[in-house]
Amino acid sequence: MSELSIKLTMPQRFKLRVLVNRVHAVIARSPMLSRLYLLLWGLILRSAGRVISLEKIISTLISEPWPSIAFPARMVWVTNDVSFRLVPHTCEFDMRALFGRDLHYEPDVFAALDRVMQSYDAIVEIGANVGVYTLFFCDTRRSAEVPVYCFEPSAEAFARLNTNLAINEHKNVYAIPAAIAARSGLISFFQPVGHLTNGSMLQSFASIFSDTVNKLLVPALDGSSIHTLVEHHKCLLLKIDVEGAEAEVLRTLQLMIEEKLPDIVIEVLQPFESALNQFPWPQGYKKYAITPEGLVLHDNFVASDSCRDYFVSERTMVAGSAIFC
Repeated sequence: MSELSIKLTMPQRFKLRVLVNRVHAVIARSPMLSRLYLLLWGLILRSAGRVISLEKIISTLISEPWPSIAFPARMVWVTNDVSFRLVPHTCEFDMRALFGRDLHYEPDVFAALDRVMQSYDAIVEIGANVGVYTLFFCDTRRSAEVPVYCFEPSAEAFARLNTNLAINEHKNVYAIPAAIAARSGLISFFQPVGHLTNGSMLQSFASIFSDTVNKLLVPALDGSSIHTLVEHHKCLLLKIDVEGAEAEVLRTLQLMIEEKLPDIVIEVLQPFESALNQFPWPQGYKKYAITPEGLVLHDNFVASDSCRDYFVSERTMVAGSAIFC
């Protein structure tokens, strides 16, 4: 494949790409044919192993507008030591599980967390989506039966989360179909069509990803519910990924954060970094950008395309260190 691509001229590559698009467009008219076609590619690509030259084929297959299809679960690795079974879906990030054994999803975050997971006696995940991090948390703390509390308001994402949890037979997880917000009750949740991972409590954020955004009413819990849930735990990991609403979640969790001083993994997006910097963090909390080179200390949150996740802790982190409560 790599030798062929070297011999092709630019016009030839363009014509080949047009031909591939046309073939895929014809196949995509039939869900049954699409399923068989993609399963065949999955068999070929997973058998080929870790071949860099096949990445363009995988990227092309993932980016095509296939009909909605769920495939049989596949085993994937997120670190060298942690694997689990994941149900791939067309047009979603988990589709990659159909074609390869490495998920290639936020590897720097998984690597950073892998170093510290053994210290926690409870994990709270807010914005679990289909459960990739949930499965990682459950797997790494399964032997100690550490509880994993995960929250996801999207009904479709929550259904997929439960499917993935059931396939992996995890017992130490409590999945709650709710958002975490300033108040308990029913709140508006905005789901951009075709972008399951980008549902948000902010309509303006959801609208970035699709011209069609469905407005849903979903149950929500305020921070006092989380506070009660973890009151007997001493060393807590809190992961927050709520598509722009991180500052609101932090505010409702402020009392719990001040009392428990949890380690926090949080997504930082450029339009919202100012609000996150203005949050009254407990004295001594440090902000570490999670990068391919490891944790990098920052005075303030600075969002970038290459670094959107931060590890926030009162502890001083150094290269190769672990956290112990």
